[in-house]
Amino acid sequence: MSEALYNIHGNIAVTSGKWLLRLRAAATWQHHSPAAASLYAYAADNGVSDDALFGYAHYDYHTNALYTFTPSAEVRSGSFTGIFGVRLDLSRGGFSKKFYAAPDIRLNWQISSRVALWARVGGGKVLNTLEDLYAYTPYMSGAYGYDMSSIPVTVDAGINMGPFSGFSIALELGGASANEWLMPAMANGANCYEMTKVAGIHYRAALAWDALKWFSAHASIEGATQSEDGDDGGYYLWRDRARWQTNVGIALRPLKPLTLSVDWNLRTKRRAYELGSASFLTMGFLYHKNIINLGNINDISASAAWQFSERLSAHVMLTNILCRRYYIIPGVASARLGGTLGVSYQF
Repeated sequence: MSEALYNIHGNIAVTSGKWLLRLRAAATWQHHSPAAASLYAYAADNGVSDDALFGYAHYDYHTNALYTFTPSAEVRSGSFTGIFGVRLDLSRGGFSKKFYAAPDIRLNWQISSRVALWARVGGGKVLNTLEDLYAYTPYMSGAYGYDMSSIPVTVDAGINMGPFSGFSIALELGGASANEWLMPAMANGANCYEMTKVAGIHYRAALAWDALKWFSAHASIEGATQSEDGDDGGYYLWRDRARWQTNVGIALRPLKPLTLSVDWNLRTKRRAYELGSASFLTMGFLYHKNIINLGNINDISASAAWQFSERLSAHVMLTNILCRRYYIIPGVASARLGGTLGVSYQF
């Protein structure tokens, strides 16, 4: 299957005293060649029931479109900045709602030079493009087309503190609900995306230290709710349904142009689901989900970078030094030791 994307963006702003009135608009057209549409990505009443026993339906050339309008009002008062808006989505094609509304609110309060509070409330429709799905994993079949997803609401808030003697601390807490969200799964022995509801809470704590010219370090831990009985609790941006992620890293600068880095990334309790047969789904029956253990990501990487000038640099990196394997998606194992070598020039 091939896909063509066309985008148009616009922005109009008017200032009056402390207020800034803004209207953002965007239009995206997604044109597909003939494709197979996975029935696991559609509700049973959408009418795509041919070839149900094989889990897919046929689509001819078709075009989806998403038109987004985001009117907002921004106010600045001292150390406080607030943007209050709403996102309005109009869509064409697919089976999802043609009109969708979601909040668009962003708040920032700089309490002092070293302490800041922030909050975000958002949502909206998502056009599932081949580019976005390929960015997550290139190993899923590109022969399938998928409907749009919708995010009723996301709420995130946090506090940033520092630096204090080189230390910086960040704390975050959030929750989100996503409908028709594409999550990797296995059905009839093949990988596919299941279009499902994902809702839950996520949290993060991060610590960084950068007080010396030759040394810096950082550490963070993130968590998300995870269902233990096959339901779809979790953080929608974590498509591997992980429960915890820990990252620790150090950087050494023994010479001014040279930076040596070592990072450890641990991602635990990753999983996917094996779904029931497509014939049960299209007949409207509930289908059982079996948990597939994807394994933990336990990755130590090391890199070296040399800055020849402001524009020219070179780097080398080794990944998965421990040679620990895990599953990227069901049935597709990761590589062991990997490496990259590159040169960068900024124009």
